Amino acid sequence: MEIFSENLDFSPITEDMQNVKALTECEVLEINRDELNEIIKRYPRIQEVLQNFFRQRVLDLFLACSPLFSSLTPEDREALFKRFRLYKVPEKTLLFRGGDPSDSLYMIKQGEVEIYTQNRNGKRVILAALRSGNFFGEIGVLLNRPRMAFARTTQLRITPIEQRRPRGVCSPIF
Repeated sequence: MEIFSENLDFSPITEDMQNVKALTECEVLEINRDELNEIIKRYPRIQEVLQNFFRQRVLDLFLACSPLFSSLTPEDREALFKRFRLYKVPEKTLLFRGGDPSDSLYMIKQGEVEIYTQNRNGKRVILAALRSGNFFGEIGVLLNRPRMAFARTTQLRITPIEQRRPRGVCSPIF
């Protein structure tokens, strides 16, 4: 049994990929939001199961569309996605500074991250503005060296493969 939803909230997925189309004749069951909310009130465990299912499906699709992870088999993506933690990060949050230990690789689920350095006068020099589907923080992790730049959110959800929680980040969403 497969469950689907039209509410995919990230973009390496384009609008035309978000359409649901029957490829063969089929029968589909539907439950509207209000009815589902009533059921969840009566059986709260259903919400937890749906959230876990959604997280697994979305992260698998997200990884499958990533140039970094797209060559992995579905089984390998499954193992990998269990290592990710999804955080909602406030706008203008500093994720790391140049010189910090490199202990995480990040992928942007939604939003934008600014990668920058500072010149001698302390003025910000923007190296990149990364969006949904991009990854960052890989250089220091691969070379086992401290961070070479700063990373700051402009607004996003990130999915780090992490050993520690990023600076100023709240609890995981899921």
